[in-house]
Amino acid sequence: MEKTAKTYELSRLSDSLVFQLLKTIAGKYGAVYTRSGHEQLIALTGPHLMQLANEVKKCALFCGEEREIDRQVVLQLGSRSLESNVFFFAC
Repeated sequence: MEKTAKTYELSRLSDSLVFQLLKTIAGKYGAVYTRSGHEQLIALTGPHLMQLANEVKKCALFCGEEREIDRQVVLQLGSRSLESNVFFFAC
């Protein structure tokens, strides 16, 4: 395969790049995405970019320009992954 096709190494996206991508998505809806909201969203949702983008869109539509997407908003609206639910109910 390497003789007839080009191969590329895909590395994981850095956290700062993921933050910037999600901040841009929130900005399209007039919302401000904060670092505290980002950290909470990653903890609840996991590293899956499409799911993160959908959650940010949902939070941005809820917050609009009046409220920042912070830790409290993510806790209120964010979907939890199966892994985070296990630890949430264990406490």
